[in-house]
Amino acid sequence: MFLYKIGKVETTIPWERPNKMAFTSWLAEWQQTPGLKNYKVYLCGAFLQNYLDGNDLSRNTWDIDVFMTGKVGNLKELKNILTQAQILGFKHKLLIDIGWIDKLYELNLDYENNLCNVTFIKNYKSITKISDHENYEYTSPIEVQELISDLYLQKGVKKSNYVKWKHKIKNNNSKIRLRIV
Repeated sequence: MFLYKIGKVETTIPWERPNKMAFTSWLAEWQQTPGLKNYKVYLCGAFLQNYLDGNDLSRNTWDIDVFMTGKVGNLKELKNILTQAQILGFKHKLLIDIGWIDKLYELNLDYENNLCNVTFIKNYKSITKISDHENYEYTSPIEVQELISDLYLQKGVKKSNYVKWKHKIKNNNSKIRLRIV
């Protein structure tokens, strides 16, 4: 048995570790999503390093981390972009970790109440994973505001998450902008 649900998007097919072929196929489909050209899209994290090193599995990772930046115009369009990234990811047996962020993590950001001063928009506030080996429930530890149905604004990112990402980017220079054609 396997079930993974992130917001309203779900799959019963387990994903595999990301590889170049699956990523390239996913990206070719996802970049056709209406409105995506209105944003800057960044690939980061362990998968990027594997991709740049030419070794699909040198760093153990199960997901592909994607950030979007730029002016948010149409909320329904943004929600569709995020949702399509995940749906197409599952189609290609990939776990796509995606959201819109107002500032990239390499910036030196201030903290207030142990939160990094960023604004994050995502299409979920909870995640459920059920398998023969794991039962996992996640709910955002930070209060979120529903902008439209199933699209959430989160003010702040936990300092521990920010430090983790800043460390990855600083040590690996692991961020590239994807060209959406």
